[in-house]
Amino acid sequence: MIVFLGSVLAGCGPGLPDVARTAHIDVLGHPIAIERLEVRGDRLLRERVYRFRLGDQVVEQTLTVTGALGPDGSLQALTQGDRSARRAEESWVVGDLPTKVKGRMWLPLWPDEAWQGPGERTIPGSDLWPLTVTVGADGAWSSRHGRGRLVFEGDRLVSDTSGPVAWVRGDADMSAEVPDLSVLLGRPTQPLPHARQARVLTVRFPSGPPEAVSQMPRARCDDGLCEIEVPLPEELPTVAFLDEGHAEYRLAPSDPDGQIAVLASRLPSVEAPRKRLGVLVALVRQTLDFQPEPGVPGALSALASGSGDCNEHAALAVAVARQGGWAARTVTGLAYSDAGDRPGFYPHAWMEVWLGPAGWVPVDPALGQTVADAARIPLVREGDAPLWTAVALVAEVPFEIVAVR
Repeated sequence: MIVFLGSVLAGCGPGLPDVARTAHIDVLGHPIAIERLEVRGDRLLRERVYRFRLGDQVVEQTLTVTGALGPDGSLQALTQGDRSARRAEESWVVGDLPTKVKGRMWLPLWPDEAWQGPGERTIPGSDLWPLTVTVGADGAWSSRHGRGRLVFEGDRLVSDTSGPVAWVRGDADMSAEVPDLSVLLGRPTQPLPHARQARVLTVRFPSGPPEAVSQMPRARCDDGLCEIEVPLPEELPTVAFLDEGHAEYRLAPSDPDGQIAVLASRLPSVEAPRKRLGVLVALVRQTLDFQPEPGVPGALSALASGSGDCNEHAALAVAVARQGGWAARTVTGLAYSDAGDRPGFYPHAWMEVWLGPAGWVPVDPALGQTVADAARIPLVREGDAPLWTAVALVAEVPFEIVAVR
């Protein structure tokens, strides 16, 4: 449901009263964005102003979304633009990767009272809905996308919290503290020498491993203790292999201007998969400057701005891989970093490519790794759950690093 992603407005839809609402987005109680939502007739405007730090880099950006509302209040069309003019406007009705991520973000704009009281709500909307949300008497909600809690003051919805992230009605003072998301969401550990060369991670999950870990082909788990192994680069196939299946991860990306096709045309033949994967990673790193980007990652928006963080690098790499005929998917989780003065595991995004006999191979375009190191913990794979579920899991999944080698 996730109200803080723009899911609920009081009295909206064609022919209903116009609405204006201000809220702020908090991570563990620290405001990172101010959000202003307006409905005028059948048009929606959402402006979100971000301000936070990632280590020593301050991110300040304004993202503007406009939408056309259907009779039931659901979004029929969506366009995102950036006031900084670095990002070209683009249609996000389906999203530039036609998978299961984008459509989940935009829920019908229901009035506050629609969420009051226990029971099930069925949300119409995009091709991925309807979605059933179960709300308890205490305001706790759950769906196949996650869980959270609604808080009301009388008939007025004042907050929706899911994991460490909360949508809170009203304004917030963002002029003083600039919260560091890497600190808020990271998990400090002892320094791990040679982590970027690691091929095996041994980790203990006291509450059981996340599903994304237990499903890894080279993960062995016993009573919460998991050994996660990644292949060596020399284990990747060097000749063509029978490549079939995984149709949902082969969907060609939306590419109206042919930019992704141009990049894919520079990939070597499928007869040389190991070399092809190395060129894919190099292409993405040459195309994008590394820069933190708030909002939902997308290949087209990354190409328009020419920059992005690990999310944009992964999204573009997946798009190019699919355009080139490979099955590929994004992964969100935690990866080790000692770049600052707090070594630990921090939110990160990478990709997986299906390479026949090698199975799903982790690849980290942002770090330039043809085969990603083992010093990482996957939390959500594309199509299994929305990406914001990974943010909640960061706060909810306890783990202890036992060994890295």
